[in-house]
Amino acid sequence: MSIRPVTTLIVELGPVYDIGPLPGGFRRVISIAGGSMTGPVLTGRVLPGGADWNTAREDGSADVWARYTVQTDDGVTIGIINAGTLPADADPDAFVTSPRLEVPDGALAWLRDVPLVGTLGPVLGRTDAVRIGIFSVHAQ
Repeated sequence: MSIRPVTTLIVELGPVYDIGPLPGGFRRVISIAGGSMTGPVLTGRVLPGGADWNTAREDGSADVWARYTVQTDDGVTIGIINAGTLPADADPDAFVTSPRLEVPDGALAWLRDVPLVGTLGPVLGRTDAVRIGIFSVHAQ
């Protein structure tokens, strides 16, 4: 099995809206203001307008569910849904996610069918952005 890099996103965060306590944890919505995307497969920008619906559970774990849009340098617009759970005892810099890409027909359509894994972590020296890595998983 091999894992190959697809892209790295620097996602700039916008206003945070606390929904508050819900069954299962404290919900907050973190808006996405924009950002950049660089990598061997996808290069471009993160478009403003998405958000992460983050739930901090009482046991110390956290769930993320984010939906946002990127646009490649050659004008292809791609929707991304990224979800994951950070266990309470895990290193917060080692968050693993399961991204899904909504890719139109064309040269990048293969990204709809390949398994993807993601990473989520901080951007050094910044509190207003996160780094997301997206990798494709191949049998060989």
